[in-house]
Amino acid sequence: MKKFIATTVTATILVFFATASFAQSTQEDAALQPQAPKWVPEKGYWVIESNIKTPTEQTVYYYSNNNVLVYQQTVSGKKLDINKRKIKMQLKKDLEAYITAWQGKQKDRKEDLASNQ
Repeated sequence: MKKFIATTVTATILVFFATASFAQSTQEDAALQPQAPKWVPEKGYWVIESNIKTPTEQTVYYYSNNNVLVYQQTVSGKKLDINKRKIKMQLKKDLEAYITAWQGKQKDRKEDLASNQ
């Protein structure tokens, strides 16, 4: 009987430590994953094109994650300082709005194609 109790206690302790070490490694894995800054969009990306001769005129291209050009905007009269967080957040907000509108247009096109067939 003593042997049975000793075996049961040993097995219980092993299960406890195995579970604890697994939970700890899961937490460490989550902590090791880099967190993206808030200004990084999830739905796509933007590219700013400028010229040295005309620094106050820039073209912003908005792309989806599939590398499809969604919208193109020319900004005149001011230089976009992409090192400022406020500018990056505004570009992210604009990108998300353009992606949403673009996706709506894509759904409408698919519906029109389906109804024409």
